[in-house]
Parts: sequence; structure tokens; C-alpha cells
Amino acid sequence: MKKTNFFQVLTLLTVFVMAGIGNAALVSVDFDNDKDKNGDSGTMTGAAALGSAGDVWNGVAVNVGDAGWPGDLAAGSLVDSAGAATGLTLSIDPTWVNGAWDNNALAATDAVALMGDYINIRAVSGQQNSVDVTIGGLAASSAYTLVLYGCGDAANQLAHFTVDAVTQSTLGGAAVPLASPQHYVTFTGNADMNGDILVIWTQPEGTWSALNGFQLRVEPKQSAWNPSPDNGAEGIVPEGITLGWNTAMDPDNLSQVNPNVTLHKLYISGPDSIANPDLYWVEDIAAGAPDPTAQSSPQTLSRDGTYLWRVDEVVGPNPATDPNDVIVGTVWSFKTVLSLPEIVTQPRHIWADEGETVNYTVEAANPIAGDLTYAWYQGVSPDTSNPVGDNSPTLEVTVTAADLNTSFYCRVNNVNGDTDTDAAGLNEKILLAHWPMDNAVDPNSITEGAPGTVAYGDPEVVEGVVGQAMEFDGNDGLNTSIADTGAYFEDMNQYCTVSCWVKSASSPDWNPLVCKRGESDEGWQIRKRGGSGDKVCFTTRGTSNDDAPVSTTGVFDDQWHLVVGVFDGQTKKIYVDGLFNAEVSVSGPIAATVSPVSIGCRIWQSGEDWYIGNFFTGSLDDIKLYSYPMTSQQVADLYVAVKSELCLESIAADLNNDCEVDLEDFAIIAGQWLDCNRYPDCVDTIE
Repeated sequence: MKKTNFFQVLTLLTVFVMAGIGNAALVSVDFDNDKDKNGDSGTMTGAAALGSAGDVWNGVAVNVGDAGWPGDLAAGSLVDSAGAATGLTLSIDPTWVNGAWDNNALAATDAVALMGDYINIRAVSGQQNSVDVTIGGLAASSAYTLVLYGCGDAANQLAHFTVDAVTQSTLGGAAVPLASPQHYVTFTGNADMNGDILVIWTQPEGTWSALNGFQLRVEPKQSAWNPSPDNGAEGIVPEGITLGWNTAMDPDNLSQVNPNVTLHKLYISGPDSIANPDLYWVEDIAAGAPDPTAQSSPQTLSRDGTYLWRVDEVVGPNPATDPNDVIVGTVWSFKTVLSLPEIVTQPRHIWADEGETVNYTVEAANPIAGDLTYAWYQGVSPDTSNPVGDNSPTLEVTVTAADLNTSFYCRVNNVNGDTDTDAAGLNEKILLAHWPMDNAVDPNSITEGAPGTVAYGDPEVVEGVVGQAMEFDGNDGLNTSIADTGAYFEDMNQYCTVSCWVKSASSPDWNPLVCKRGESDEGWQIRKRGGSGDKVCFTTRGTSNDDAPVSTTGVFDDQWHLVVGVFDGQTKKIYVDGLFNAEVSVSGPIAATVSPVSIGCRIWQSGEDWYIGNFFTGSLDDIKLYSYPMTSQQVADLYVAVKSELCLESIAADLNNDCEVDLEDFAIIAGQWLDCNRYPDCVDTIE
């Protein structure tokens, strides 16, 4: 498999240098149970796995009995093979091993004591015990060789050690001669991004096992290093992923990048590297010296994958044929995120009254084979304390008083895991304000709790569509009390319905019928659309598509018309005479404003002063503001409540335009039966 659909980006970043221990430095540790390093029984002969005679060892002593691990070893406690202090740290968790600390140096010639002394996990019958041994203080992603010395209480009772998901076991048995895997196991790898190496030491059930000591050598970064994502990382999002690494270091000067590296060769496995661990060439990336890092952005990685990858450094002209011309890199791995259910359509907020039955619905897609399951909860994710409903994409709720002003969400599951929907509210329908417009002396809203309303100028009370109305001559208007309005109408910024009856032969372009500022990136308004002739629009600021939608039906014909604007946070709709006219997509909420609600005018603040203007000309009646978005049927009900009936759509055979095809329409047809106006068959002459 040869992939070529990749692109690369080279970036100059900082080279990581060793923070706590130098390249190629060796640190050797011997655990000793009585601080006597020269006369213990069960000693071994022969050199240690790493280093040479004369190397300095660190003696980490343990107390006999149950004194336990006295505390983690701080930076500076451990020395390297030359006796120089290092920044390495050592910690053991949990601390119930037999152990203590002694910083007396131990010569390699005394290493015969290595396999005779140890720290051990205390045995617990019928239980497998595990201890984390963390060696810290390395530079991030440092390459290392780690030798662990250990034994069990018999040849078949092993000491198990796991590093970077790789497990090896010492076999136990005779201490002489020193051999692998009888007495030690070797790991190679890279420290994590914190500069730590985690050793998971596991004791077989019902036995004991020992850690006699370890040797750690920090290897020169002679191959690509410091992978990104980290080696062994999980939950990586493959879309838009960037693989990164540091260029190999110069073996002759470990403080700088290898100047002979001319090319990075990137290899990646398929997503199922467990079944097929083969790596495939992906891309050659030029090494623009002295760039210490390189990156590649593969475009075809998938979710649910376990990927292996490697970067080889080309240092000569013939990497394909001469092994000396290429530095083969370490194989790294990462796992991509699992393919979870995808929510196609979220459940929507619902406004209802007590006793109503409502339905929430989610639409989800499964990106992998298998069925989806659904679990509904009352509350907000991740709260699962109140499960409701069945395993269904639809939840039916018969509304109780306790349900109002709560939320519901659905957890959709496939074999990989869960995806939660957004919480959808079950909200109470609230009429925030209702102005009957039949009393200029007392123009207040009749809704309890609404702020008071004051008149500007002298609006005249005239016959309305519902009782009486107010007529505005272009110099007057109404507004809610500035002092009392406060945040009363702020819920409308999330969702709202604005309804008003209007009768006007003409009014200035862009001037509002009813508004709450609606200009200067604040508020909303129903107003005459400039340049449209006789149309109206529903303007909202801060939502995008500010001055849309525009009605398709004209209203400035000196007849009464019901104009309704509906905003649900995602769409805006406008209706005329109970019928849907137009809609646009928006991204709410509506921008807040301190301006009051104004009727037949606009009121706004500039500095410390308030101003009034943009007057409407015509009559307004029965104005209502709601805190929720009405459905098309609810808007139709507003119209029918005044006009008794509504013709939803014209019918071709409705000849008398009464929104019904009946005998009256047939009588019109019968009265004209066989009439013919076709020339020249039926008409002889044309005048």
C-alpha cells in the first residue's frame, strides 16, 4: 500500500535538551535490605547488564520488617556512573513495600550483592498486588534503555514488569551466573512528555516477588524523537491531525541537530495495526537544516484506529541500498477516537401548558455496523438520576406542573459508547405583555406584572379590529416605562413571538410598528421594509440576517392585517393574516438593549439622554409579546380568534373564492355550460 495524498509543513521550534540527566548517562540502583553490600548470601558473579567495572552505583536500602517506604527520592539523590548528581527522582506507589534510602555509593565490583537484596511486595492471599515505580526527571520523550533486576520466590513464580504496555517477566532461579531473562529484563522506549518512566510491577497471586535493582541509560537521540501525538496516546481526533517529531541529534555533538539529515521518511500502518502491524511509506519530507522539528498532516486517517508510525532519517545518498545511509526510527503508536453515534437532529425546546402531551425526537446516525439504543433522562447531561421513557428516538411527555421549566436529553449508544444530545427545555408558555390599545389615558398592558406604559404626544382612539385601536399621526407613540422595564423582556432575546394588528395606507420606510430599539446592534423590531413598497420585515440585531425575513404579502393598503414575527434562536419567520410568508436562518441570541418597548415609534439612549423618533403613521391594535416561538398553528389561532376563519390555500375549483368547492361553484359552471369564446369556431368577428 503506497499512499501519496499527504502534505507537509516544516516549522522551526525549540529543541528539547536533557533537563535532569545527560545523554548516554547511566544510573545504576541496587536495593539492599540491611545496608551491608558486601557479605550477603545468594550473590551473583559476572558484570551487570550495563556499564563497566568502576561505575558508581546508588544503594537504596530497605529496613528489615515493616518500616515501609520512607518517602520519594528527590532530584539530586541519585548519581550517575561517574558519581555526578542527576535530576532523576524515584517514587513508589502504594508505599507498602519494605524499603528505605541510603545514598552510599556502591562500586561495580560489589555488584555481587545485587541479586541477594531486594525490595518486595507484601503478599496478600488470593489477591494480585501491583506497585507503580516511577522514575522521573528525564527530558520529555527522552530515549532510554532500562534494565530491571528481579526474582520470585521460586522458578515458576515470576516477577512481572510492564513498561509502555509491554510486559516482561524475570524467571527466577539460581543467582549465578547473571543472565536474562533469568535475572533481568530490558526495556527500550521514550519517557513521556512529563519526563517520566512508569514501571508497573505486578506480584502473582499468592506469591511474592522482588525488585533487586535497575539500571537506566539515557540514549543519544540519534533517531527521530519527541513524537506528537505522544507515544501511546489515546483519543486522538484524526480529522486535521498533524504528526510531529524532532530531528535526530548529532552523535558527535548531542546539543545540536544532526547536520547530515537531509530527508525524513514517514511510515504509517493501517488503522488495524494489531492485526496488521506493517508500516507503509507515506511521504518524504525535506529536512531544511537547521530545523529541529518536522510535521506532516495525513488526510486519510480514520476513527477507531490503532496506528503505528515511524520516521527514518536519511543521512546519505543511498538509503534504499546502504543501511548506513538511513537511521531507522523508533516505532510509535496512538489510538484515534472511537466512532460514537452522531446526532443528526437535536431534540427541540417545547413550550406547553400543564396537561398537554408533547413529544421530543432525536435523529441519530450510527457510523459503524449495529443498532443504536436510546435512553432518555430528565435533566441535563451527564445527570442520569431521573430516567424517563423507553428505548426509542421519541419521548412522549404528559406535562405536569413539576415538568414545566425543566429539560430532557437523550443518550444514544452504540458498541463504542455514548453520545448525549443537547438538553431540550419543557417551558411554560408566557404572555409577557398585551396592549388592547383601547385607552389612550391608560395605555398599560393588561398582563399582570408587565411594566407600565406611557404615551408620547396624543394618539387617538379609533375603531379597531378588536374593539378599539390607537391611531398615530407620525408625531406620537407609546413606550414602557424606562425605569420599570429593566430586564423584564430579556427572555425574548432567546425566543419570542411579536404579534400586532396594523392598518395603514402609508408609513415612512424602516419605521417600526413595535420595537425594542432594533438599531445600533441592539434589540428587535417589526417595521416597514424600506424600498419594498408595502411589505414588513422582522429585524433582529446580533443574529445575522438582521433585516429579514420580509413579508410576501403587502399590508399598507388601509385594511387591517395581522403581522407576526417568530424567533426561535435558529430561524426567524414572518406571518401575515395567519399565513406563513417567509423565513431565514439565524444564529441567536438577539443582542440585549436597555431601551424600552416602543409602539408606533422608537426610543433610544445616547450618553445620559433619551430620544424618541422614527414615528409610524396608521393604526395599531391588540399587540402581544410572548416569551416563546409560536408554531404555525398557534399563529393561525391568533388570526382566527379575531376573524373566525382562515383560508390556508386557494383551490383551483373554488370559483366564488370562499375557500370551499361546493354547489355554488358548480352552479357557476352550470350557468356557463357550453359557453364558447374560441375564435373562429365560436366567435365570427373580433371588434
